Amino acid sequence: MQAARLGHAATAAIPAMSRLWTIIGVADVPASFRWYQTLLGHPATAPAHDDFGQILDADGTVLLCVHQWGTHGHPPLTSPEPSHPGNGLLLFFRVNDYDGALQRARGLVGAFAEEPHLNPNTRTREFSIRDLDGYYVSISDAGPEAEADRASSAIADLEHRLAAAWVARDRAFIEALLADDWSVTDPAGQVLTKRQVVDGAFESDERRIDAMAIDDLRVRLLGATAVATGRTRATGSYRGQSGSAVLRFTDVFQVREGRWQIVASHGTMAPE
Repeated sequence: MQAARLGHAATAAIPAMSRLWTIIGVADVPASFRWYQTLLGHPATAPAHDDFGQILDADGTVLLCVHQWGTHGHPPLTSPEPSHPGNGLLLFFRVNDYDGALQRARGLVGAFAEEPHLNPNTRTREFSIRDLDGYYVSISDAGPEAEADRASSAIADLEHRLAAAWVARDRAFIEALLADDWSVTDPAGQVLTKRQVVDGAFESDERRIDAMAIDDLRVRLLGATAVATGRTRATGSYRGQSGSAVLRFTDVFQVREGRWQIVASHGTMAPE
């Protein structure tokens, strides 16, 4: 048991790392792409580029990258002719702690195979070194990607919490999430302010929401702004009459004072 706890503690101390991409040099990317798809039983699709393709698992995990010989200037993928260790193989690590990895690499090698630079194709920071056996190792910054995933998850969580807040009549949460200058264009084409919507919902008992659920939620990040789109299914009553509705919505989020707030919304009736 003690050994298990120590093993768990040691694992917890390992810095988070996204993925290792194994990249091999090939003569014909589309042909190799189809070959590996056939081998792995994957549906036939075309690679994203004529000179580079990624074989993906069902959950999006990169299983293998096939790279055209002689493109993009990676030394181990220049030509199939040299026979030195690692030719035709690129160990491509996507890491969250790029700056830390760069500092550690300086203590491991006397010179970089590729100095730290911005990859013009992926727009991410990278550097490359040779390991003890001469294999070519590239380190790529996955930090912005991981940060984007966290932001998207946070916004999706806020959308679901907002739906729950309308049902629970949690005015404090709704007031905090909606910016003071928030406005919504409703299905009738009216533009309503925050005060009109919130005061109308909480200062009268005529409208009641019994259930609200969100699905088909998608988040697009644009720096400190994000656009969330989705579908809301709600049931409730108005002036004693029960009913239900399905709406397609768009919410625009901005970071204000260090937190996400909704600054504008739009709703459109959708078929039930």
